[in-house]
Amino acid sequence: MVHTTALQRPLAYVLGSVALTLAGCGGGDSAASANANLYYQTKTPYSPQQSASTYETPPSGYSTVYTQLMARHGSRGLSSLKYDLAVYNMWKKASDDGALTALGAQLGPDVLKIMKANFLLGYNVAGISKPGYGNETQVGITEHTQLAQRMLGRNAALFTQAGAAASSSPRQIVVVT
Repeated sequence: MVHTTALQRPLAYVLGSVALTLAGCGGGDSAASANANLYYQTKTPYSPQQSASTYETPPSGYSTVYTQLMARHGSRGLSSLKYDLAVYNMWKKASDDGALTALGAQLGPDVLKIMKANFLLGYNVAGISKPGYGNETQVGITEHTQLAQRMLGRNAALFTQAGAAASSSPRQIVVVT
């Protein structure tokens, strides 16, 4: 039977919280995103399930008059300074009380790295006016860009028609985010 002290139990909660915090961090590269088994999180990068060249062709005489893309947010950082700060505060208390193991002592700097990454997420990235928590990662930005490119490729005639018809009839492209 293993006995734990009152100070060791909160450290177990800290480590569990860090595991959950890390589980919420998205990321990866396009080569790795093809294999979802590499990710232990809820924000696994999206990979198309088939080549656009294998899509079924529209029936003869069909023309697209409308298209819509509904997309969940892409890979992003933590939504707010909440759980990571709680984890850090628990770690700090355990550190101040001398209740950390050698491995536990390494946790604080790692949590600070996670917090720093989220504070700076989106800094100097086109289209992101306010860096920080909740912004998409570069993986998320790439995912949404590729979704739009595939939609344009599948519906090129619709977008060409809307652009050309602007002078002859009032048609418009509406983007809502």
